[in-house]
Amino acid sequence: KVDRSAPLEGPIDDPRTKDMKIIGIIDSSYSMHDVWPLLVEQWNALVNEVGHEHFITLCFDNELHHNPETPLLTPSINSHGGKSTNIKIAFEHIEKEIFTKYEANTEFKIIFVSDGQDNQNGGTAKLEAALD
Repeated sequence: KVDRSAPLEGPIDDPRTKDMKIIGIIDSSYSMHDVWPLLVEQWNALVNEVGHEHFITLCFDNELHHNPETPLLTPSINSHGGKSTNIKIAFEHIEKEIFTKYEANTEFKIIFVSDGQDNQNGGTAKLEAALD
């Protein structure tokens, strides 16, 4: 169950006032199926409020799913994945493909959404070591 009353902690800069990209790394594996409608509603509301141009949305299951045409999510989780969980591929994509395409002064904020652990890279401990 999602606690909607919990406030966000820490300062959140307004990306409309600076050169900032918000990267959503969103778990679209099968286990997210039950919460997907709420996630789509909340994510799309945030993107629409702040502005599409400030967002990059990367979904992952056992593959990376990225639609460069829009940062919005669709109601069907199958459009974004629906299989097992490989967290590492999203972070590798950011490092190799996203960070290199922007000016050095671009600030990035990452919003990571997942309900579980990676089941494609030998478990969480191996994943953490690989991401260090």
